[in-house]
Amino acid sequence: MTRRTLILLATAIICLPSCIDMKKGKSSAEAAITEFHKLFNEGKYREIYAASNADMKAASTEDDFIKFTEAVHRKLGQHVNSTDAGWRVNTFNFKTTAVVTQNSEFEQGKGVETFTYLISGDSCTLKGYNINSKDMMMKCAATRSRRRKRAHRMPVKPHNRNSNHSPAAGHRWL
Repeated sequence: MTRRTLILLATAIICLPSCIDMKKGKSSAEAAITEFHKLFNEGKYREIYAASNADMKAASTEDDFIKFTEAVHRKLGQHVNSTDAGWRVNTFNFKTTAVVTQNSEFEQGKGVETFTYLISGDSCTLKGYNINSKDMMMKCAATRSRRRKRAHRMPVKPHNRNSNHSPAAGHRWL
């Protein structure tokens, strides 16, 4: 064998595991997304976080992740259905990453979810999660608007404590 043949053979042997991970990448990520939605609907946010990748844990604390997913669940409700909007699988430095974007339907709205998974052998761990939802944002705006209106209707304590003004019947000073 020539030196060139040995180099090509060694390169093929080194790259083969990465190619296998790329082939399994999308199917592994889709199975993990199904499990994510099952746990999401059951309210098991702590389990989702516990099974996630170290990169995700470095980017977000468990409490922040739980608050975020609880807010998504509270505003959009249970996950109902998803369709693929796009996907890509990349391998770099022997690490395979699958990014899957889905148009998702929830009980109370719709959103575009983006999942990033790190794939290594048979392991597929959540590296990142993002949701863009106009319906969720509109619920945030509506909640803030109701709070502002309620705040304007509450009686305000007079500046002069010696004044004879009293609060409206049944109201207490703030």
